[in-house]
Amino acid sequence: MIGKKYSKLTVLSKCGIHEFPSGEKVSKWLCRCECGKETIVLRPNLRNKTTKSCGCLIIEKCRTNKRNIDLTGKRFNRLTVIKKEIKDNKKLWLCKCQCGQELFVSTGRLRSSNTQSCGCLNIDKIKQRNQDPTLISKRLTKGIKTFITYNWKTGKIQHCKGSYEKTVVDFLNRHKILYEWQIPFSLSNSTVYICDLKLIDSDILVEIKGRWYEDAKQKFQEFQALFPNKSIEVWDKYYIEQIKTW
Repeated sequence: MIGKKYSKLTVLSKCGIHEFPSGEKVSKWLCRCECGKETIVLRPNLRNKTTKSCGCLIIEKCRTNKRNIDLTGKRFNRLTVIKKEIKDNKKLWLCKCQCGQELFVSTGRLRSSNTQSCGCLNIDKIKQRNQDPTLISKRLTKGIKTFITYNWKTGKIQHCKGSYEKTVVDFLNRHKILYEWQIPFSLSNSTVYICDLKLIDSDILVEIKGRWYEDAKQKFQEFQALFPNKSIEVWDKYYIEQIKTW
């Protein structure tokens, strides 16, 4: 067998005997693959072409299949794949969400369901949680300094994280100011930013902040950049202390 070629393997020399648990014995052969790697193969696997390479042939097939994969037209939750494009030197899929938004998603994130929408799915889930008394109750029991409040106009249950948010809600309810609590917005990286409230009559979004954390500040800045036409106000702790007496 020395010198013979089987698929990508060339036999170099015999290198021993392999004995199966049944007692059957077969010879082992040292082979060199076309890629240059040496490997030991059992004689039956060579003659039956069960083993065709050192393993590189399987890797090549996997890479070829990955390159040739076509997801065009396929649907992944709320996303429908439109076409494949090169963006920032990366192969990405242009997808259209059922809400109409378009975004680029990698193959891995689509097939693993890590990205299922443009962000609207998370928004819908947040809205559902905010309207479900059971889920609100569970969230409140785990929170620190959380308060249950009600919208004076709609009667909806609202949860406030901390005394600053409660002070603002109490002020709005006391003066019968129309507002909507916790407005979710989809960001470019498919995460969700929740603005604390919207003043309906003046169409102003309000962010209540007694203290800024770096991650919250970055998210807020991205939100401002994505929605430059929105009127946004930040009510800090000094302003909130004043409205306690109004």
